[in-house]
Amino acid sequence: MKAYGQVIDQLTTLKLKGVVQKIDEAVNAAESRQQSYIAFLNTLLAAELDYRVEKKYNRNMTGAHFPVVKEINTFEFGNIKGIAKMDISQLLEFAWLDNRMNILLFGPPGLGNYAK
Repeated sequence: MKAYGQVIDQLTTLKLKGVVQKIDEAVNAAESRQQSYIAFLNTLLAAELDYRVEKKYNRNMTGAHFPVVKEINTFEFGNIKGIAKMDISQLLEFAWLDNRMNILLFGPPGLGNYAK
């Protein structure tokens, strides 16, 4: 167990928090699946990248100071006239970016304003 403690200390010194969080799970999975060293290393690096992406996302969301965080999968399309869930789903495929198309959304004044 001395080596395990040293590894954790080294990972902490290198600020690889994502690897520290997932190392036990990765070691157990590697032993049970008899993974190669490269596959094990890939698992650890993927865990670190996932951790950093999530941390950056959370930092950006906090910095944006949104009054309420909303996601498209919780939006109630029945309350809006003129745009269907299928239309939004097509926009979320981002084919309009590949085709270099513009998107214009029109609505009555006051749509999207947030009153305090």
